[in-house]
Amino acid sequence: MQRNMASLSDSPGRTFAQSSLNWSVIVALFALEGSCGLALLALYKKGEQGFSAFIQTNAGVSFFLSLAIFAISAGWIGRTYFLSYRNALRAFQLTVVMNLVTVFSVLVCSELVIRVLVKQTPQGDTINGLLLLPKNWDRLRDHYLAIWEKASTDQQQGLASDVSYWVYDRDLGWSIGPSRRSANGLYFSDSQGLRAPQTGNSFSLSQAASWIAVLGDSFTFGEEVTYEDTWAARLEKLLGGSFAVANFGVAGYGVDQAYLRYLRDVRPWHPAIAVLGFISDDLYRSTMVYPFLNYPEWENPFSKPRLLATEEELRLLNIPTIPPDMIFAQSSIADLPHLQHDKGYTPFEWQREWYHSSYFARFLLTRFPRWMPINANASEEAVFSLNERILRSFIHQASQSGTIPVIVYFPTSGDFRPRRPNLTGKRFLQRTGIPYVDPSSCLLQVPEAERFEPGEHYSPRANAAVAECLAQHLRHILPSLERSQ
Repeated sequence: MQRNMASLSDSPGRTFAQSSLNWSVIVALFALEGSCGLALLALYKKGEQGFSAFIQTNAGVSFFLSLAIFAISAGWIGRTYFLSYRNALRAFQLTVVMNLVTVFSVLVCSELVIRVLVKQTPQGDTINGLLLLPKNWDRLRDHYLAIWEKASTDQQQGLASDVSYWVYDRDLGWSIGPSRRSANGLYFSDSQGLRAPQTGNSFSLSQAASWIAVLGDSFTFGEEVTYEDTWAARLEKLLGGSFAVANFGVAGYGVDQAYLRYLRDVRPWHPAIAVLGFISDDLYRSTMVYPFLNYPEWENPFSKPRLLATEEELRLLNIPTIPPDMIFAQSSIADLPHLQHDKGYTPFEWQREWYHSSYFARFLLTRFPRWMPINANASEEAVFSLNERILRSFIHQASQSGTIPVIVYFPTSGDFRPRRPNLTGKRFLQRTGIPYVDPSSCLLQVPEAERFEPGEHYSPRANAAVAECLAQHLRHILPSLERSQ
């Protein structure tokens, strides 16, 4: 009888029962592995942050929570292992194997799915618009070099293109080429490189008795509208022939480039009035050296000058500016000069590590980025301080030359958002106390749907509203102009 019972204990049915999965161990194993992944991800997010500051963040809380889950799971798995060592070791081993197979399968499937969804862009690999780190300098370099070579070819052959409308400028980075036409036929420049209704000679600084110079970015240039619909052209009409208006605006300029263009191209001619207009974003453009690192959608292959505010003066870097062919001849982005002064450059984003061979790892690490110290160039205090120095220098230089300086703040569509308006520019002007003209009240008279073009620049009606506001201001500061109306 005892012999029969012993044989039953070794029967296949008994072996199968001992080999069944232990679901509590499976759950504990998944919790153990998940807590390890969460802890590693939290430590990655810690970055260069001090540990005392880290533990007060969500990532820090997640790290300690993962440690607790790890300890509980490991304890349960260890207990189950020792209890099953004699009677159910095979079941424990089978449970562990099934867990590892499942985890491995999930990781492989995730890797394959992400690889299928990834799209290649000039900046690097993206998934659903998310740029996966690290960024790819070789791909970026080849893309912009091709843009520049095509623009150079178009210029040599006299062909119109969006890039060939702009030319390399050793002092300003880029400017409008003389007697040019854009590819869409919307923009023309005169022989001096100013926005004009047609190519050729349209405005002579030497012959203008009373004239106004307007400087700034694409909102001054009048992007997305014809020359006749720009606020500069409409302002000239509103002034009734008392003044000629010369448009020195260039798309993409920061406050610093507008100021430098005034010094080089406007100040020697002593206009009666110099209007410098800017949007909130222009303040940050003053902290860049390589715009393509900050605005890849621009496809702008140029570098730009960079002003640094020292105690004594505004010091100029990257002069002469590096031409595109030299920028994109570099084998590594780290070889470019003055990168430490560009707010768009973070060395970590370009450094490739061994774990970047996995697209799944790249997706997770990009989706949950590591903490990095605030770029000193990008802090609001640094941005405001630099641009205040630039604008005050513009006011001083213009006044010394017998020119009336006028600062204009152009509100963008973000300024009119009902819940979270972008009021960076207004906050800057209010904090610094710099006098300025704000055409918001005039723009509000234009229906919201008709205020901006698809590219977020002013519509013809909005440009007309801005011109009206400026005309009123100019009549106020120039009584002689008021009497001539």
